[in-house]
Amino acid sequence: MCLTLRSFVAAILLFAMVCSDAMSQEQPNIIVILADDLGYSDLGCFGGEIKTPTLDSLAENGLRCTQMYSTARCCPSRASLLTGLYQHQAGVGHMVYRNWGEGYEGSLNENCLTLGEALKSAGYATFMSGKWHVAAHKEPPAHSLPENRGFDRSTAVRTHIDSYWKVLAGCDIYRDGKILIDGDNEKTNLRNPYKPDQDFYTTDFFTDVAIEYMEDALHTADEKPFFLYLAYNAPHFPLEAPDEIITEYEHQFEDPQWLTTWGSGWDDMRQKKLLRQKTLGVVPPQQQLPAVDSFHNQSIMPGLQTGKTLIGLPAWNDLPDDVKKETLFRRSMYNAQITSMDDNIGRIVRMLKAEGAYENTLILFVSDNGCSGEMGVFGTHFKGGIYDYTQGQFENGAFIPGGEKEMDAWATKDKLGGVGYQKDNYDTWKKFSGWATSQGQGWAAYSNTPFRKFKKFVHEGGIASPFIAHWPKVLKSKNKIISHPYFHFIDIMPTLLDVAGIQYPDHYQDKARAPLEGTSMLPYLVDPEKAMSNRSLFWQHETHSAARNGNWKIVTDNDRASPIDWELYDLSNDRSETHDISDQHPEIVSVMDGEWQNFASRVNAKPFPEDRDFSTVRSSVNGANVSALLDGWEPKTSSDIRVSRLSFHPKKGSTEWFEYEFETPREITSVGVYWFDEAQAAASFRNERKEILPQSWRVLAWVDNKWSEVDVREREPGVERDQYNYVTFKRPIHTQKTRIEVQLHDELSGGVLGCRFHAPAQKVVEPESDDPDNELQRIKALAKATLNDDVDEFNGYSHLNGNRPEFDGWLNKQNNKPFLQKSIPKFLCSHEDYTEVFNYRWWMITKHLK
Repeated sequence: MCLTLRSFVAAILLFAMVCSDAMSQEQPNIIVILADDLGYSDLGCFGGEIKTPTLDSLAENGLRCTQMYSTARCCPSRASLLTGLYQHQAGVGHMVYRNWGEGYEGSLNENCLTLGEALKSAGYATFMSGKWHVAAHKEPPAHSLPENRGFDRSTAVRTHIDSYWKVLAGCDIYRDGKILIDGDNEKTNLRNPYKPDQDFYTTDFFTDVAIEYMEDALHTADEKPFFLYLAYNAPHFPLEAPDEIITEYEHQFEDPQWLTTWGSGWDDMRQKKLLRQKTLGVVPPQQQLPAVDSFHNQSIMPGLQTGKTLIGLPAWNDLPDDVKKETLFRRSMYNAQITSMDDNIGRIVRMLKAEGAYENTLILFVSDNGCSGEMGVFGTHFKGGIYDYTQGQFENGAFIPGGEKEMDAWATKDKLGGVGYQKDNYDTWKKFSGWATSQGQGWAAYSNTPFRKFKKFVHEGGIASPFIAHWPKVLKSKNKIISHPYFHFIDIMPTLLDVAGIQYPDHYQDKARAPLEGTSMLPYLVDPEKAMSNRSLFWQHETHSAARNGNWKIVTDNDRASPIDWELYDLSNDRSETHDISDQHPEIVSVMDGEWQNFASRVNAKPFPEDRDFSTVRSSVNGANVSALLDGWEPKTSSDIRVSRLSFHPKKGSTEWFEYEFETPREITSVGVYWFDEAQAAASFRNERKEILPQSWRVLAWVDNKWSEVDVREREPGVERDQYNYVTFKRPIHTQKTRIEVQLHDELSGGVLGCRFHAPAQKVVEPESDDPDNELQRIKALAKATLNDDVDEFNGYSHLNGNRPEFDGWLNKQNNKPFLQKSIPKFLCSHEDYTEVFNYRWWMITKHLK
């Protein structure tokens, strides 16, 4: 259709007026609801058979987007959603159970800004309820916890949940940083603190918390808008739901009329669902159903597995009747978890309406990844593991074993002697929790219709998320489906900043923050017809990687190959990824491969974990940030506060230590330590922790089951600023553990920015020169190496981004040089607080060093 100039101008003016109207509104309340392991098409409004009237109503009175992407897994998706960055940039490249260095720290790092921090600075009251899962499972650093990342109030499980009726050991519920409910695997009679007459159930409880927070905010005198991040654990396994809802779905699967409409078994139901999706408009008319294969997990290294494709999923009609019975029971439980979640979201909607806050509240709903295929084809094998074969197949109701017996199958791990968790013994395992049951890959493939593969893969089945946006006061389009722009979780942060009318800061609390990767979705939500220019998006998880630009997508299950064997799909007519056309367009694959390689290096996805040098770091100081010595960041000076450090604070004047334990014994010949020193930081940057260079230190090694001091060639290990202080061993030491023992000065503390083993020889430092021209050139080169990356020229003066103290310390050090005292007398300054004259001093030195 061709637009006349007049109509084109009118359309532009209308869009500008709508956006202006949106931005002139008072700041809305914001609710982000995150489901856990929900499939793309589980909801009724995306074609599913599950009863979700609340979410369907929000979609009908708001917007649905058919191309919203997650990162494929729980922890990484949460990191991207909270920060607007790719997960590696936020420190959660994989999960939260290991620290493999920069990009894979396993905890939210300090290089990012969270939604809580950003919106709190915009005047919002900020709340979090539910599953956090971006902090280390054990001894999480303080900066990775919700109470320290901008949330005024939080009630959260810091790690995984894997239960509904109880709180598992190690998965305690914290309120504002203090334990509210202790984890106890045996406590199956837990009651809801808000409703003592009712059983505890996570979905109900997290909703109770959310409603309490919102009602308190709406009733306070300051009239702040609120931001709520509500992260349910539903419908993540284990399968646990209220009995009455489970029974309701069981009856459906026995109703002939219902079966005629919705289908019988996962094959028939997939076909009928696809037709509904086409009618709804949530998939293209030409969409086809792909074949879906089963998979199992294959180990890459300790703590890191990847999904490996096996054979096609069994046809429903080939299954024995007893297997059908069990799988239908599992699907009933899964459906019940989702309906329970929808019921609870309904409670929130009713509260907003009752409080008069409904019209000006933006609600976003997404899922953290595609539906899960964990625990095999059937979701915990039963009957003593008789179907636990990697290549086993069903034909006409009989099972034919094939391939290897899966000795690690879930049936061998149950608490019922290996008979498995079955419908007939449900009462005995109803509240076992943990890795007890899932719905299995057969039903998960149905949940992900019309895509293939599952959670953890980066084919569409693993990363496509349902997306609902509802904001009656501003989003005037009703029941609209946005099918052309494609979004990612990295877009949620910039969207909410846009909604709140604020800019993303490059610094927060005196720390530089990585720039946003995403783009605001608000213009596309305000005008669903708005076209989006092609943009590049990237994925990397386990060994699965992908890149998308426009309608082109490359994807692989083995990004460790060299070269990578990429599949290529045209998503304009093949989102089910059934027709690999990489052979037809090698030039497109080559270009996109280069873009992905650049991305992987830029965000620290590479080097991959198995290619890194792994160590465990411990410290004598409880709670010390030991991950700082594994992050790979290189300090520029000893006062470089941008680099995380292992601090001995609050210890003062004592003997402390930090140690490395390597995965396997190794031969070590030298060690270098980069000490932190706040003494030369500008006064306004000093934090009164009194962390300065230590008095002395020594190296110990674990040999013959005891710690022994290592003989070194240096008379005294160094404690110099702005460099690695190296010691060389008189003879190589073969050990698995090495300890650095540090003596702190009286009444002073200390810290470490970095530590190296097999440290190279020190660089030769060019000596000072008596010749002014030579000395000027020497300092010029030194200044360039030290300061060049962080200085901007402005109107003839130079200012330092953030007035960082490490540069002030460097300048103060140069200030004492006779050459500068003679050549640049105005450079001298006796102020205790250098910050007021800092720009002038820096201008003086740069003026002479150009």
